[in-house]
Amino acid sequence: MSEQTAPDTRAVETVDASGLTLAIANWSAGRSDGDIEPEALMFARHCLLDFLGVGFAGADEDGVAMLRTELAGGDALAAGPSTVVGRQGQARPLDAALINGTAAHALDFDDVHFDIPGHPTVAVLPAVLAAAEQDGATLGQVLAALVTGVEVACAVGRFMTHTHYRQGWHGTGTVGALGAAAGVARLRGLDADATARALGLTISQCGGLKSMFGTMCKPMHAGRAAYNGLLSAALAARGFTARTDMLECDQGFAAAFAGTPNPAAALNGLGGDSAIRGVLFKYHAACYGTHACIDAMLKARNELGLQAEQVERIDLTVPEENLRICDIKQPSTGLEAKFSMTMTSAMALSGVATGDVDSYSEATCRRADVVSIRERVNVVPDPAQFKAVATASIHMLDGVVHRTEANVGIAETDLDHQQRRLTEKFSLLAAPVIGDAAEIVSAEVLEGDAGLPIATVMARC
Repeated sequence: MSEQTAPDTRAVETVDASGLTLAIANWSAGRSDGDIEPEALMFARHCLLDFLGVGFAGADEDGVAMLRTELAGGDALAAGPSTVVGRQGQARPLDAALINGTAAHALDFDDVHFDIPGHPTVAVLPAVLAAAEQDGATLGQVLAALVTGVEVACAVGRFMTHTHYRQGWHGTGTVGALGAAAGVARLRGLDADATARALGLTISQCGGLKSMFGTMCKPMHAGRAAYNGLLSAALAARGFTARTDMLECDQGFAAAFAGTPNPAAALNGLGGDSAIRGVLFKYHAACYGTHACIDAMLKARNELGLQAEQVERIDLTVPEENLRICDIKQPSTGLEAKFSMTMTSAMALSGVATGDVDSYSEATCRRADVVSIRERVNVVPDPAQFKAVATASIHMLDGVVHRTEANVGIAETDLDHQQRRLTEKFSLLAAPVIGDAAEIVSAEVLEGDAGLPIATVMARC
């Protein structure tokens, strides 16, 4: 992400706070695709590539398989125009959005954004892709809709502030669903009134609680966000009625979902650098709250040459909110390990590949050497921090204390470097599923002409 420009305050000067939902809808409906900066469109390509990769990898996870079976009623999924990623088949748009969103979030290897806070692409893109295939849309139209959907989700997240998340709501399932509705509304050219109604309809359906982290239910928050956003935008296009002030009205989103309304924060971001440029990609297959911890341990191992068996104890200082997100002390499954700062830190210091999805398993949770280190990690909360940072004080058996720290809350500015890393990640995740077609998909997503039918890309998925 480039240097942030001064916030555009014109919206605040001309729109009363009581009209926030319509103000956002007006911006979304009135924005020209030509106004999107090239860097934002490149980020959108990166998001699409990463989404497909993690979707391939998560397609056969147990929870996703159960979901497909239930939707199919024990038979094959009902045929439709929208691709089910990793299954070489198509389904009805709503089913595809639900399944693909759940699959792409199943391994917790997908991108994040702290404005929401949560996972933007797995909420927005499955809805946009399902609608785009149904409508015969192009790659360029999908990218523009994704940029718009993420922008709206981030605006709503800033409006709600982090009290919404701290209260226990999972922003991916709540705020992300509004981004999905806005993305589909933009793709289909809905006007401001219809877009506002789509947002209102979505608010009446969205949900997802952080208390479900570490279970199969958490990935389905993303799938339901995509489903609810797509359904709401489709109904709004038909004239389905809903309030157009549901963000700010009495008993609306902020009031009912524990938000601390900040309309200026929502509107100030619109008109500046696209919010999608703040997306953070994952290179460890675990909750993003563990990533700074992992990186601090990797510095200790790779830069300082510390060995796990030489460590007496580790004091790991992290944002206090992490204790409510990813602090499972004694994980017994791979899914629980993804939400354990102590476990992932021990894995990193012990040389376990944290970017390998197969590393998160019951076997790893039982490894005596890893468990031994895990039990020596002491998590210290810092109430002054919220974003993805960690500081490790590593006490050695010989009395020496080493200090490492990591900050993974800053978006990449070198897009070529980011593209190389994401291409490698995509290849590792996609090639086992689609073989040589992985290179073709990667090239089409990253370099394909904006006029390329999105169905051409998805046909290989």
